[in-house]
Amino acid sequence: MAAPPNPPPVVLPAPPNDPQVQLPPAPLYPPTRNDVLQAVWHHWAVDASINAFPQPFPAETEANCTLDDHYESVIYEHSVVAQAAAAAAPEAMVSPAVLSEIHQLHNKIHQVQVNLQNTRAEILPDLKRLMNQSRGEGNIVPFEVVPFTNGTDPTLPPHNLPPLHH
Repeated sequence: MAAPPNPPPVVLPAPPNDPQVQLPPAPLYPPTRNDVLQAVWHHWAVDASINAFPQPFPAETEANCTLDDHYESVIYEHSVVAQAAAAAAPEAMVSPAVLSEIHQLHNKIHQVQVNLQNTRAEILPDLKRLMNQSRGEGNIVPFEVVPFTNGTDPTLPPHNLPPLHH
């Protein structure tokens, strides 16, 4: 099976309205620390250009960055950071000792479950007998079905015995 293709490279934002704010160089794949820093600095430069003028934001004809420039710089910064973070994620790895302990715990839990099922199977017939002894009088009170010693139900095939009533 072929390895999945690399994601598309991060697209540089459009040149900002302020000629003093330079575009960063195109990032590598995966982005390096320098690429991430360049993206952050570009965002800061756009913000500094916007903040250099009094509020509300001046008209776009003036030589400063616009809100669209700010939006594009934020998208660019986050795209570079996301690609760098995905490339830097460590591989999931569990040591053989931990896997061995997990396997042993799994086996112990399975053994406890089997023991509980066996204990339930041993107790269930006695419980049903005791319940049948405590049934009230009358001919419509059904008894609990007590399984045979091999665990099969006497009311099911191949025996098909009718249920008993008190």
